[in-house]
Amino acid sequence: MVASVEPLYLDSGNSRLKWSYETEAGVFKDDIELCTFAVSHQIKQIVLSTVTARYTSNTLKALLPSIAVHEVSVLNHYLGLELAYEDVTKLGVDRWLNMLAVIGESTRCAKIVVSMGTAMTVDVINQKTRHVGGYIVPGLTTQILSLSERASALPVVEVIGSTALGVNTLECIGNGVLKSASSLVEVLAKEWRAEHAVVTVTGGDGLLLSESLDVQHDYRANLIFEGMRAYWLAHLNT
Repeated sequence: MVASVEPLYLDSGNSRLKWSYETEAGVFKDDIELCTFAVSHQIKQIVLSTVTARYTSNTLKALLPSIAVHEVSVLNHYLGLELAYEDVTKLGVDRWLNMLAVIGESTRCAKIVVSMGTAMTVDVINQKTRHVGGYIVPGLTTQILSLSERASALPVVEVIGSTALGVNTLECIGNGVLKSASSLVEVLAKEWRAEHAVVTVTGGDGLLLSESLDVQHDYRANLIFEGMRAYWLAHLNT
């Protein structure tokens, strides 16, 4: 196999190590899968987004010493995106990359970027490409686990995709957490209607949220990798 100049993109989230390479994407279950893939595909460069200490540029260099590793850091005004945070290093790199993925689209519209994972994050970008702020709330599973831990009589349930009023405890919990998440997005979309807000949904539970939303939106499962590619292309041209 001929070595490619295309980097291996890695997203180390709170619960999974996701990857994207050329036209493929997936999840590495462990270090063995990661190393096997990197060697078999003759990877020369890794571009890493991480919100955990498990995978950093240093830990990856220890695993794969012959491969160059570039760890993405949040930068203000990158690709024209002005950030709301006074200390931009405190903004999650995953949130930033998701925003980079959409800022070049529909320039006369505000953007609402929603990522549904362990945490649900929501970020709003106005028509002037300024990040005006966002929300971080517990994700669907996190809410359910928290309820069960705090109230032992409440079971851990699976969210099945309905937001209808529940007629038993399982439905009341599962439908309720999904309804709360979808309502947050729908209310925010209405608040930003004057700026013709475009809603984009991503994340591990993004499809569940997408199917429950009553507002026009796009669901993009690999949004963070779109942002990473935009970041890396600009980085190479600087």
